[in-house]
Amino acid sequence: ALNRAMAYCQRHGVAAALLYLDLDGFKGVNDRLGHAAGDAALVHVARLLMSNVRESDAVGRLGGDEFALLMLNAGVEEGRAKARQLKSALEGDGFVWDGQPTGLGGSFGVRGWDGHSDAEAWLAGLPPALGPARQAGGRRMGQCPGSRCSRPGTRRAPSGSGLSRRRRRDRKR
Repeated sequence: ALNRAMAYCQRHGVAAALLYLDLDGFKGVNDRLGHAAGDAALVHVARLLMSNVRESDAVGRLGGDEFALLMLNAGVEEGRAKARQLKSALEGDGFVWDGQPTGLGGSFGVRGWDGHSDAEAWLAGLPPALGPARQAGGRRMGQCPGSRCSRPGTRRAPSGSGLSRRRRRDRKR
């Protein structure tokens, strides 16, 4: 889907922004409340993201506690504004498991499409964009301007792309 979106952007000359969400403290939810609570928290976050984006936006779970949001016809500034809105919604919404409120938060990375023709190259820059946010204690936003954030070993692949399977296979070698 990401490759198709990039082809669309190229063909029609439209902007796009890719947002990356890494939930903060998610391991603690699993450790304190159990894996069923963690699973419910992930579903809660996915629903929260879906209810706060445009119908034309795409939301997906990359794995673990990581999500991505693709916004077509939106640049980096719109992506940053959406990340701020989602961050506020995530922190303000509250997740309750078995009567116990558990705060959820996250760190966001934002990267604009700058002509990438490879989904992995575009996704690769998102985790490094979180560096400053993570160093500041999480629950922050980072921005990756263009391709400068791409670093070896930081690639992420969308679920179902086949890229994750290939990477797991390569790690086993």
